[in-house]
Amino acid sequence: MNSITKITNLENFTNLDMIDLHDNNISGAIDFQTCFGMLKNLKTLNLSNNAIEEVNINCAMSSLVEINLRHNRIKTFKINSPNLSSLAKMFLSTNQIKTFDKVLTSTNMLSKLTELTFENNPVEKDANILEVLKEKFPSLNSSSL
Repeated sequence: MNSITKITNLENFTNLDMIDLHDNNISGAIDFQTCFGMLKNLKTLNLSNNAIEEVNINCAMSSLVEINLRHNRIKTFKINSPNLSSLAKMFLSTNQIKTFDKVLTSTNMLSKLTELTFENNPVEKDANILEVLKEKFPSLNSSSL
């Protein structure tokens, strides 16, 4: 484990295409506009194995292909981005997410999503959740759910 606790001072690294901050002590809320809004070339973001409690993807991330948020403490996960057109893989397993309402309303922004993991979350027990996800995101591989 490393000792990074906050995501700051990335504004001078605008050409980064990959950030790997897994196994740190990052906690609290992650506001994408503040933390990553200036990183227009970012393709891969790994924030797994931290203590993140809230995620708000609230800025255009048109180059982002993969986001890994596994093994955090995420209770609130929002997508308010005007553009996530390249996002293909989103890993959300082993968190504290109870609902995917904010993800399900983002279907037009996630048209290339092929892999979504959310096991080990206290998602509201909806017997039709897999069918709903497949309907909303037709590009999802059935093995990724």
